Amino acid sequence: MGRAARSRWRVVAGSVAGPGHFKEGRANDDRWLQEAVHDDVQLLAIADGAGSRQGAGEGAQLAVRAAAYAARQVFAGGAPSTPEDWQQALGEFASRTFRKFDEAVDQLAPADLFAGSAARPGERLRSKRDHFATTLTAAVLADPWYAYLTVGDGFMAVRRADGGVHLLVAPPLDRVHAGATTFLTSAGRNEAASVRHAYDPGIDGVALCTDGLAEACLEVEKSSTGLHYAAPPSFAVWFEFADSDTASGMDLQRKFDSREFAMTSEDDKTMVLAVKA
Repeated sequence: MGRAARSRWRVVAGSVAGPGHFKEGRANDDRWLQEAVHDDVQLLAIADGAGSRQGAGEGAQLAVRAAAYAARQVFAGGAPSTPEDWQQALGEFASRTFRKFDEAVDQLAPADLFAGSAARPGERLRSKRDHFATTLTAAVLADPWYAYLTVGDGFMAVRRADGGVHLLVAPPLDRVHAGATTFLTSAGRNEAASVRHAYDPGIDGVALCTDGLAEACLEVEKSSTGLHYAAPPSFAVWFEFADSDTASGMDLQRKFDSREFAMTSEDDKTMVLAVKA
């Protein structure tokens, strides 16, 4: 039996159902996962199941599991050491994630979806896969290399040792409009997916969030290219929270369940924080 991978990161995560789901008696459709794939490779993944789909939560669970499966296949031997190797590895990571997700969904998709009995009111399905519609944001932490795969409207921020916080993956401003979000079950998923890597020895914290936290944690800035989300200096408090040895997921969940956060969005809220241990 091989030795277990050792994580070099302290990870704290919290996830709560949004007020909208609570009012309708629905469960939290967000899912998250962390896994130390190798001594120098940590995987973080979050998924946000589409609230209008009956199988949203199950789809989100399949998504983070698919990312973990792909990470084990691609990075079990350690992290790549050159940009060219990272580009190749991430292409394989994305394709394996998508393939594993599709296989899992196809095994579960109920045959009688179009009979209407399994659909939520107002649910519109182009295929049986739509029943499990979900977004996915997966980050591969291999200090000093950092990479991500994202489909949909999750976001990712990093903290540098100098104290600066930067938004590497931003949610789209128009995500609330019908049809604006791309899901793992969408026809244009492969083209819409974003896969990137970067070398930055200064990064000492990473945060993955579902879009239910966008209004509470981000700000809108104007630049020459138009309006876009950005991480304000106040985002640093989340990393400072995770720096504490006593930080817990329950503390995060209590914060997200507070009236202050409930007023910002009806959506489910999930944050996964990783800081260097």
